[in-house]
Amino acid sequence: MKTKKSSHRAGNLALAILLPTLSAALPAHAAEHVVTFETNLDGWMATEGSSSSDWARRAGGTPSGYTGPTGARAGQWYLYLESSYPNYPRKIAWLQSPRFEEAVSRVTFYYHMYGSDMGALALETSADG
Repeated sequence: MKTKKSSHRAGNLALAILLPTLSAALPAHAAEHVVTFETNLDGWMATEGSSSSDWARRAGGTPSGYTGPTGARAGQWYLYLESSYPNYPRKIAWLQSPRFEEAVSRVTFYYHMYGSDMGALALETSADG
């Protein structure tokens, strides 16, 4: 998963990846991959130039006011990326999943993006790992 944000003026911005049940819908014969982040990052990691301190596992609301969720969609924990000053403009943060053993036909996740110059969220896939 790649998140891409850009901002041109100061303000409170936040991005939270609410992955209480990130699941890949697979054929009936394949196993389902589910991530909750309730105990750890379950093999997900910050990559490609984003520092590992960018992404945080968080419970409750976000530290910047009026921007983030008040909590996880389900459970207690979610992943969070602060995008208020000084973490903008044109900041790109990557979050990479562990390798999936089976072909994934669908990915479902919850996210919260709020702010005047929030930017974009993109999901990328790779067949070569």
